[in-house]
Amino acid sequence: MREFREELEMLKATRVVEDIVLKNIGTLYRSAVDTLVDPIIEQVAMPIFDRWRKGEIRRLEDTDEALQLAIGAWLRTDEARSLLVKPVAAWLKPVADALETHTLPICVRHHVPYTALSLNSYLSVSEIDIRIDARNVFAVEELTFMIDSIISLLVGLICGGSGIALLSSGPGGVVAGVLVSFLVLILGKDKMEGALLKADLPVPLRKMIPRGAFENRMKGLSSSVKKNFYESLEKEKHEEITARMVDEISAQIEMCLTKMAEVVEIPLG
Repeated sequence: MREFREELEMLKATRVVEDIVLKNIGTLYRSAVDTLVDPIIEQVAMPIFDRWRKGEIRRLEDTDEALQLAIGAWLRTDEARSLLVKPVAAWLKPVADALETHTLPICVRHHVPYTALSLNSYLSVSEIDIRIDARNVFAVEELTFMIDSIISLLVGLICGGSGIALLSSGPGGVVAGVLVSFLVLILGKDKMEGALLKADLPVPLRKMIPRGAFENRMKGLSSSVKKNFYESLEKEKHEEITARMVDEISAQIEMCLTKMAEVVEIPLG
């Protein structure tokens, strides 16, 4: 029993678990993005657009700050955490498989069933109690580049060239489209986009922009937001944040191994 325990402690003292987690951490980020982007668009971006349309948000450029606050708040909800349960469980599977290549020899040497130290045997998030939620996957205060990616794309829909197209879409937007076209002729496209961004448009004019047109654009935006996120993850290292994530997850995995070892130590004794 002592030798079994000592060998497990030696494994935990190495960087084996941390290296396995680090190798797979990018997949965790990508899974989180895939899981959370569509709900963010539907439950955060659309209400922000509705608030602007009703005149509660004065200018389009003000939607930037409103989006950031709303996204940060939503990522801290129980709903966001519950959405992550399935991708986190799926992410743990290859981590558990890789870890078995190190725990299996320990079990064999001490005549213990290899499943005794296999996370796969306990691969229920509720049982192994690995806590990963949106606040950890998206550290809003620090991983701001991820939030900025969402904001830049969402704001770009109504503030950039696509915003001008949006104003012109649908029967209800004809008058707004004519006004925009007239201003483009006078100011030029670039200046018009800047003017539109800063304009405090009358509510009746805002309501000429069909909600359905914006909603359709938002649904088509999902893949672009995810792509932008993926590119950000490739370009931005954020080593300190990743190191913290790796250390926290690894510590909990090692704690799980200790608990599992305690179970088999009884018959060994």
